[in-house]
Amino acid sequence: PEIDSDLASQFDDTEIAKIKSPMSLAITPDGTKMFVTQKEGYLHLVENFQPNTAGGSVSSRTRTVLNIFNIMCSNGERALGGVAVHPKFGTDNHWIYLYYTYNKYDDCDESVNVNTGPVNRFSRWTYDEDRGMVDPDSEEVFFDTPRVPAKLHNSGDIAFGKDGNIYVTVGDGGGRTIRNRAGVVYPQALDRLFGKVIRLTDEGKIPSDNPYADDPDGYVCGMDGEAPSADMKCKEIYSRGHRNPIRFAMNPNTADGVTEYYINEVGRAVWEEISRGGDGYAGANYGYPERTGKCVEDSETNCKPPDEKDGYTDPVHWYHHDPEHGGAVTAGAFVPNDAGWPGVFQDSYIYADYSIGGFYVMTPGGKGCEYPDCKVPVSPYESSKKVLSDREAVIHMAFGPAGMDKDTGRPRQSLYYVSRDGGHRGVHKIEFTGTANRGPKANIVAD
Repeated sequence: PEIDSDLASQFDDTEIAKIKSPMSLAITPDGTKMFVTQKEGYLHLVENFQPNTAGGSVSSRTRTVLNIFNIMCSNGERALGGVAVHPKFGTDNHWIYLYYTYNKYDDCDESVNVNTGPVNRFSRWTYDEDRGMVDPDSEEVFFDTPRVPAKLHNSGDIAFGKDGNIYVTVGDGGGRTIRNRAGVVYPQALDRLFGKVIRLTDEGKIPSDNPYADDPDGYVCGMDGEAPSADMKCKEIYSRGHRNPIRFAMNPNTADGVTEYYINEVGRAVWEEISRGGDGYAGANYGYPERTGKCVEDSETNCKPPDEKDGYTDPVHWYHHDPEHGGAVTAGAFVPNDAGWPGVFQDSYIYADYSIGGFYVMTPGGKGCEYPDCKVPVSPYESSKKVLSDREAVIHMAFGPAGMDKDTGRPRQSLYYVSRDGGHRGVHKIEFTGTANRGPKANIVAD
């Protein structure tokens, strides 16, 4: 990708911690702790990662606080994937939420088989402040998926909405063509958790306003990840029709109590897509595998809007695969309006492509073209997006505190991200520096 040099020159990219195979990060509300997941089953704690003043030096410390390697499968895309902390972590509780591939049946089989292999598990753990470790006996399991059909499409991002509920993305597990007992493919089947966004309370209960909470055919799928009958509906489901919603990001700029998020959906053969979710999208169907991008599956030109009777929700942004590198839209984050970043980032969204590389800034005001005016649809963000960085293999990002502004005395935020790109692997931050001096780089290793 071609970097916008004028924009990029105002930012500094600093290494925070070098961690093998990082997957995701979560920062505590007070900004003192950063939890980072490692694919193979290790949860790391990074401390002292922010300077006293923006642009100042850092001397971070990293240590392992939980090891679940021996109960996991990590072959293929299987991993300790997602992590989140409770919004009241450190005041009311010390809860940490994790999503990982659990070796439930002592079987890490890689073949595409619905009767073998592990499951994906979502659970809550407690950080012991006195011991400085996650209590290994504190796990409370909120749900398991059924056996994952293949070694890919696990997803597993976790985030709290402003409604106080916790949202979890679950991939289709490679089940695009696998059907339930009624002949419905996994991403569309309401009797199982594959290919869905899940919504729960912080205690793992079903929110009363979930779309199937009061349905007469509703069922708490919980520990099995599926209902006993194909005509039943899992009450945990908030939306369906997902392939590999590997990451999503909550919008911090909405009014109190209003939940909005963007889902980064890794595409199949042609399109990558970003879709809106949250309030007003309960029960939404994002169309996979019938649709990808703005088109019928794997088509570039059969891109009429979906029939109203199908009720599919189309993406807000989509882009074509690169002919050489393909594409994989992964990390994403809304820029907080109080981050102290330039005005060009107002109401913008940043996403990364793992395969093509690059940090792309989506800003409003672009002009797109869709059916019937254009045979191949063009996103309205395509003409207005800017490239902030060309980093590759970035899989997660989140804004977090980065010290106080030396001029205004106000708190500043930086964009923290995890990369799995060779010598660049680990946790980094992108900080707005403007004309400030570049800060020194930290180099902390956790293998």
